[in-house]
Amino acid sequence: MKYFIILSILICFSCKEKNNNPIEKKTLTIESEVKDEKFNEFFNKFSNDSLFQKERIINKPKLYYYKDEYAEKPIFEILEKQDFNFLDFTKDLEAHKLRYNAFKTEISIKRDSIVYSKHGIDNGINESYVFKIIDKEWVLISIQNYSN
Repeated sequence: MKYFIILSILICFSCKEKNNNPIEKKTLTIESEVKDEKFNEFFNKFSNDSLFQKERIINKPKLYYYKDEYAEKPIFEILEKQDFNFLDFTKDLEAHKLRYNAFKTEISIKRDSIVYSKHGIDNGINESYVFKIIDKEWVLISIQNYSN
């Protein structure tokens, strides 16, 4: 019996895998529910490939923002897909180390979407990118920029 307990403990610790990728950590839940494209694979390609990124932005994405710092509610605009410049997320995991404009990233899994957010550290950065599965593929559907 004693050997069985020791063997069980060793197996548990040897099976434990360290995962430093926050995207992979956060998407395990949704990937078990959604049998379509895996978000972490999509997001890595979306972050690095400008042509792929253009393909994966919904036709008329929405932009939410405050007109000025005294506005009570946000304004939203419908953007044209062709007006987008490349959105660079490649250095976001290291952004908390920046001297200026440092921010942390967070991924929130919602019922039918994933929200990728940037929250400033001692600054007013507050941006969220909302992704949703449409026709079995992840697409960017809106940007919420509430930075001040």
